[in-house]
Amino acid sequence: IMAYSESVNSQSKLVSQAKLIPNPFITYQTGRLRSGDASGSVHDVTLSQPFPWPGKRSSRIRTSELLLKISELDLE
Repeated sequence: IMAYSESVNSQSKLVSQAKLIPNPFITYQTGRLRSGDASGSVHDVTLSQPFPWPGKRSSRIRTSELLLKISELDLE
């Protein structure tokens, strides 16, 4: 019974996790630039936010909710 209870607990946490949107991330690059007689340094900063394809996030949420219901039924 304890194993089924832990399964329900972990599945409920997976539902919460499925509802989250991925974190944004930042990248920084530096380098040297040479063009003819001129030279200097180059700095590049990029900020990105990944978004899931339409329907993918809702499918992931629905799947995790169904797995939670299955775990709850196993507990009964």
